[in-house]
Amino acid sequence: MSAWHIPEDLLARYLRGGLPVPHVMSIESHLVACPACRAAVPADDAWLARSWDGIEAALDRPPLPERMLARMGVPPYVARVLTATPALGRAWLLAVLVVLAFGTAAANLAGDAPGALLSFLVGAPVLPLAGIALAYG
Repeated sequence: MSAWHIPEDLLARYLRGGLPVPHVMSIESHLVACPACRAAVPADDAWLARSWDGIEAALDRPPLPERMLARMGVPPYVARVLTATPALGRAWLLAVLVVLAFGTAAANLAGDAPGALLSFLVGAPVLPLAGIALAYG
């Protein structure tokens, strides 16, 4: 840390908002590292409260199931994953049903035809890719 501190006139212009962007960025990076200069910046509690209110108003409210899980003590990131899981589950269920239908159709249509087993063995490894595409697409 250097011994340089923000001069009072520069700090006053910073607080009024009359500085170019590069100067503001330089002062803010210095304020992060210098507790003495940071203490010289007065805290405006009303501005801070208005800022937080504006941020909260701009954010979307979580859906009801997510809020209920959060009230039960589930961490917010876990609640978000748990409420997103049913949508993924439907896609995975559809993918599993498609794979089972393909296997059933291949077994029923194969009969004694010599080429049927070959077509099943060629298609079976590729078909899960369709399930993945359905799940994530």
